[in-house]
Amino acid sequence: MKKIAPVAALPLVFGLLAAPAAYAAPSEVTDIDDLTLLATTDLHGTLVDYDYFTGQPFGANKPEDARGLDRLSTAIKGVRADKGEESVILLDNGDANQGASIETVYHANRTADTIDPMASAFNYLNYDAVVAGNHEFNYGLEDLSQYIGSLDMPFLAANVDDRETGNFAYDPYTIIEKTTADGHTVNVGVVGVVTPGVPGWDGDKVASLEFNDTVETLKQVVPLVKADGADVVIVLAHTGEDPTDYVWNPADLQENAARSIAQNVSGIDVIV
Repeated sequence: MKKIAPVAALPLVFGLLAAPAAYAAPSEVTDIDDLTLLATTDLHGTLVDYDYFTGQPFGANKPEDARGLDRLSTAIKGVRADKGEESVILLDNGDANQGASIETVYHANRTADTIDPMASAFNYLNYDAVVAGNHEFNYGLEDLSQYIGSLDMPFLAANVDDRETGNFAYDPYTIIEKTTADGHTVNVGVVGVVTPGVPGWDGDKVASLEFNDTVETLKQVVPLVKADGADVVIVLAHTGEDPTDYVWNPADLQENAARSIAQNVSGIDVIV
């Protein structure tokens, strides 16, 4: 799945939290306070601004082609310094550890005691949570399990079940305690879902997993997050935007469902 912006930042404004967030707004503001949300997506192993095939930086000929998490880390550290680290939430929206040469070489030579380069980078930058992307399953579940075990933050995938037990295969959500710029404590619930199209691409590699409809899953999980004490609910949705004329049907297992999530699931404050 492809997303657009590598990094996005926005304030969470309390009292302006409605569901669906993109389609409604309350008429009265009762309290306003700020958190800052930073999110990366579809990094595909691009840790540094260097093309291993050409032996040059991606931006060597066109500066606008420069990329890499090392460059983004400067922006991340700058925002934390400006806003206060405890008021900044840092999330990744999936497709992190596949694509670039460094990841291809790592997976081909992986042993039980090696750490995925992207896991090391996420740990170094103190990400708060990451979500499964479709490409996280490309190398099989043993590889994925080792990757998850190397992470210092929750790996989320609420709509993926273990076929044998019927239970969540991965953490469905996490609640992160943050302190706003004005010193208020806020419990931020983060729910992760991934496109249910994964079995169509990875087949036998994910045969032991059941990928469920994202909208149906969120209708069930978001109330659990609220009941667990979340003041704010963020959905990390590794999916694209469905067509404007599409009418949600859970039986479709719609690959791209961001619009349907916003229109059909109440209780969400932000969708990434």
